[in-house]
Amino acid sequence: MSPPGRHVLYLSKRIGSREGGSEGERAASIYIASVMKKTDREIRLQHFSCWRSDIPSLIIILAFSVIAYILFLPAPRISFLLASVAFIVFQMETYSWALISKMLPRRRATNLIQIVPPKNENNLKFPKRVILTANYDSSRTSPFGNRTLARAYRFMYILLFLCILGLTGVSVVGIAGELAKFSSRILRVIWYFSSPLAGYILIFTIILSWGEIFGRTSPGANDNAAGVAVMLSLLEGINQSPFENTEVWFVATARGFAGGRGMVELIKKNRKTLKGAYVLNIDHPGRGEIRLLKREGPIFGFSPGKKLKKISKKAARSIGSDIGFSSCRVKKSDAMVAQARGISAITICAMSGSTYPGWRSRNDTYDVIDQSLLDKVKSLALAIIKEIDAS
Repeated sequence: MSPPGRHVLYLSKRIGSREGGSEGERAASIYIASVMKKTDREIRLQHFSCWRSDIPSLIIILAFSVIAYILFLPAPRISFLLASVAFIVFQMETYSWALISKMLPRRRATNLIQIVPPKNENNLKFPKRVILTANYDSSRTSPFGNRTLARAYRFMYILLFLCILGLTGVSVVGIAGELAKFSSRILRVIWYFSSPLAGYILIFTIILSWGEIFGRTSPGANDNAAGVAVMLSLLEGINQSPFENTEVWFVATARGFAGGRGMVELIKKNRKTLKGAYVLNIDHPGRGEIRLLKREGPIFGFSPGKKLKKISKKAARSIGSDIGFSSCRVKKSDAMVAQARGISAITICAMSGSTYPGWRSRNDTYDVIDQSLLDKVKSLALAIIKEIDAS
């Protein structure tokens, strides 16, 4: 069984950036396939067409909201329409239900899937099923990758949501004012006092756009070559010694930075099979303190479910490590995508404070990865699968 660090080294240093649609992403998929081939089991390639990142769609949505503010006085009906669309679509995109993103340019992407059946495969009509996932693409750097801004990201994102909500409310007042024939002076006062809402949205939009225009490609060592490395190392071990009653899927998902589209496609093509399955997502496991996420996703977020949370807690105690539960609201993970679609899922990661070290950072390089953490995360994932198998 090869150590996880070997895979991190290849993916983040030999290949480097694996931005969606790039040659680096393709090279990473070829490398992952080469590791999977050594098990002599079938590799399923799930091809799909997808955009590179969901950040451009967020920029478009925020622009709608700012334009709605600008049109509040001269065209209140158009203002209301744009503000309403921005409010609805913002929430849909936040929780991985793509609308605007579907209009972005697309390139081919590939999920790589390998299944290790249980030992008692012939005697089990309905085996337990665990889906072990990790996204293999990497992101562009962003000002939000700055440590201070990363820690404040959830607060900033919630404030962004409230500003969009506020401008939607203002647009409703504009329609009411037109129907009730409010004086232009009253409407100007309302427009003036709502300017800080539009101002904040505009600033957020500028920061996002700066990252898209001037951001560099990240080596993506912790985000998420390390997660893929742990998954591949687990594959090698479990392939040699399968579980008694549990079928384990190993899925390297593409386009995690496109709103978790690899996971969306996996669920779409395997909805009946994944019913009742448990998803274990390995994300950013190479720096910080090991954590199990009890809530994920910006704004309100989703949880893994009581049963999986209980199993994970028991597994954490069994390996004798100081592993606690935490929340992370800076990204749409594979686990969050599954949770949003009613599938029990949890993320195993390492964190610093309330965020992931290396998230959208140019300093996310191989030399800062803690190799011992990768082994501990691997042991925790294995312990959780053992608990599921024995339950």
